[in-house]
Amino acid sequence: MSDNDNDIRAALKKADWSGEYDAGRDLTFHDMLAGSFRGQSRWMSVMAWIHIFAFTGLMVVGIVFFFQADTTRDQILWATVFLSSTVMVMMLKMWFWMAMNRNAVTREIKRLEMRIAELAERE
Repeated sequence: MSDNDNDIRAALKKADWSGEYDAGRDLTFHDMLAGSFRGQSRWMSVMAWIHIFAFTGLMVVGIVFFFQADTTRDQILWATVFLSSTVMVMMLKMWFWMAMNRNAVTREIKRLEMRIAELAERE
C-alpha cells in the first residue's frame, strides 16, 4: 500500500469513517458553512463575508440616496452605486458557494478513494 493510501486512511479514521456510505451522514448547510471558516482558506472566507456585508451596506445607502436625490444625474449616480454593489454581492456569494462545493467534492473524492482502497485490499 502506498503512503497516499495510508494518509487517506489515517485522515478518514480521524474523521470517524465507518467504511460505509451513509447519505444521511452528509454535512448539513450549517456544517458546510462552518467548515468553510476552517482550514487554509479561512482568511479568504472571512474577507469575502466582510466584503459582502460592506457591499450590502453600500446597497442600502445607494437605494436610500436614490430616492432622496433631487436631480436625474444624482439618481443615475446612486442607481449605479446600488447596481454595482448588488453585482459585487452576487459575485462574492457565488465564489463562496463554489468554495463550499469544492470542499464537498473533495470530501466525496476522499470517501471514494477510501472505498477503492478497501476493495483493492479484498482482492
